[in-house]
This record gives sequence, structure tokens and C-alpha cells, in this order.
Amino acid sequence: MRRRLEMSEDASCADYAAQPGRASGGNSLAVSPEMLSDSVVLAVRMHCKVRRKMTITALAQHAGMSVKRLQKLIDNDPMERRAVSGAELMSLMAVLGPAAASSVMALIGMSVEHSQEADAEPLGKMAAALIAASASLVAVASDGRVGRDEINDTMKAANEIMEQCHAFKAAAQRAKDNG
Repeated sequence: MRRRLEMSEDASCADYAAQPGRASGGNSLAVSPEMLSDSVVLAVRMHCKVRRKMTITALAQHAGMSVKRLQKLIDNDPMERRAVSGAELMSLMAVLGPAAASSVMALIGMSVEHSQEADAEPLGKMAAALIAASASLVAVASDGRVGRDEINDTMKAANEIMEQCHAFKAAAQRAKDNG
């Protein structure tokens, strides 16, 4: 029984991977568990909370994991967060798509290419959407406050700006990667 307890407390256990120095035995990894965890959290939040493309429940279901497990992976408290396994990471990225996968792969200087790149929006169209959303925020800011009747439009414009900025960054990363 004692041997089994020692094995469960081994530093290689996935539950300990989010704790600094535990998973690597104190060695400095090129990509720390914290960096990977933060990147996954950002990708999930961008997809589910900012862009509102899918709920956390739907993401968990499509990725083939329990909602409770996904919530542990993206917990607001980094000390309560659990480390993502390789299979979980791949499943999440498959559901979230190339943009999210690229944001995670950026940790190692890589991005995800996909065959639908020709379908990507032209830069001019992305710039027009960015300018239109910015103009909406300028109108809101003209009186120095966000009025009750402006809340939804302000949130929508801010989300659009973040999405277009992310798309521009992804286009720049693709250009950089392609030489």
C-alpha cells in the first residue's frame, strides 16, 4: 500500500505538471507547463468567451472530454489548474481549429497550416472590418462613457477588433514562416 502511495505522488503525475519544477525534476524546460497551460487557456477563452463560437460545454463534448475536466484545465487560478495531456491538447486543437492551434504552437515558433488558407479573408476586407469596429468605439468614446444603450454594440465592436487583430497576426506569422 505504501509503495502505491509513493507512485501516486511521483512528480511525473499529470496533476503535478502545473506546479513549477515538479514535472521536470527542477530542470528548466524550453516550454514550461505553465506556459503551455496559459496558452491553452488563452486559446479556449478566445474561442469560447471572446468570439463566442462555442460554449465550454460544447467544446468539451466535441473534444471528447468531460466538462469538469475541461474546467480544471482552464481554471482561473493557475495553482488549481491541471496540466493538459497530449491527447487532450490534440483533441482541443482539432475542435478549436488552425488559429487556436497556431497560437499554442507559437510557443515553439511554429504555426499550423491548413488547406483552406485560400479561403482566408483578404487583408483589405479584414482591415475594413477592423476600421468599422474602431469607428463604433470612437462613437461610443465621444461622450467619455459607455451608456446603457451602447453596451452590446461596444462589446461586439471590441470582440470584432480582437478577432481582426488576431487574423492580422496570423497572416503576418504565415508570411514570416513562408519566408
